[in-house]
Amino acid sequence: MRSLGARVRHSRHRRSLVAVALGALIAAGCGAKTGLVAPCIAEAVTETPDIVFVLDRSGSTGGPLGARGLIDDMKDSVEATLNAVGSAARVGVVLYPDRNTDYCDFTGQDVVAPSETSLEQVRTLVRSAQPGGMTPTFDALNAADRVLRESGASGARRQLVVLATDGGAQCNPSLDPFQCDCSENSQTSCRWTEGSRYCLDPRPPEAASMLVSRGVPTAVIGLGVGLFPERILRQLTAVSQAGGSLGGSERPYFLATQPQELTAILRRLVVESAYCTLRIEGTIRTTPRAIEFEGQRFEREIGPRPSWTARPSERRLLLSGSLCEFAIERRARRWNVVPNDRCDVVD
Repeated sequence: MRSLGARVRHSRHRRSLVAVALGALIAAGCGAKTGLVAPCIAEAVTETPDIVFVLDRSGSTGGPLGARGLIDDMKDSVEATLNAVGSAARVGVVLYPDRNTDYCDFTGQDVVAPSETSLEQVRTLVRSAQPGGMTPTFDALNAADRVLRESGASGARRQLVVLATDGGAQCNPSLDPFQCDCSENSQTSCRWTEGSRYCLDPRPPEAASMLVSRGVPTAVIGLGVGLFPERILRQLTAVSQAGGSLGGSERPYFLATQPQELTAILRRLVVESAYCTLRIEGTIRTTPRAIEFEGQRFEREIGPRPSWTARPSERRLLLSGSLCEFAIERRARRWNVVPNDRCDVVD
């Protein structure tokens, strides 16, 4: 993917022939009778998003990531992220499977909903996590959906689910153990009467799609997944794509093979959710085609992860990826938003 700077230079060259028209467009102002589409003004605002960490603590997380083991490194990364978050986000957590299980039990016993007072609860629960059991990812994602619905903030603020897992989803009792794609390294591990629990569960993308239908993306972090079979990577890709491809178009999930990588990913996701919203001083009807800051114009990239998502009814744009990073780095507060049809001024 081209860098942001390269895209800006290319964009300027491509539009050099319409510079005069663009100047007239900007000068026209909202509500002008020139027939041109004039920009709205948008102000960057800091929001307090709801973020739910869905953390895999299955038996395999007792294996290595860094020097201390995956589960301990995950605890350290979440702790560092919580320390950096402060009041910038309301944080919740879903730990799965249940404590003290060898199999698929998940009753939601270790779930904390995001709230103004949840940070210490999350911190305490994550510190207590110990590896054990299997990987009921579908149930855990549904639990995250439930607590976000019950938080009472749906649609009023950004919401995000962050799934961190080191393997394939399991625990679908409806699968045929003699026909399914096995989550274990050997297909014969599933080929017995009770083997369905080891089958690779195809349902997690459905849960991620349900969340996205409510405007809640799911960021998927693979923990050391370079060591896993291709079928596991395909599932992580499917869940990530269903959840909005937050990792990018080439590899839609994030990859953390070292503790510092996991910490950086978690912090990035929190920062993007909290500091990359534009509030429009007017109303638009559809997703705008471009936005501008101090003479730099950015066309909306179309793909698995667009440059921004519009919520016209809320008069908001949610910036993503490199454009979000640009906004933070430049402390870009006031933007021009170029709509497709028109901007209606709100008094």
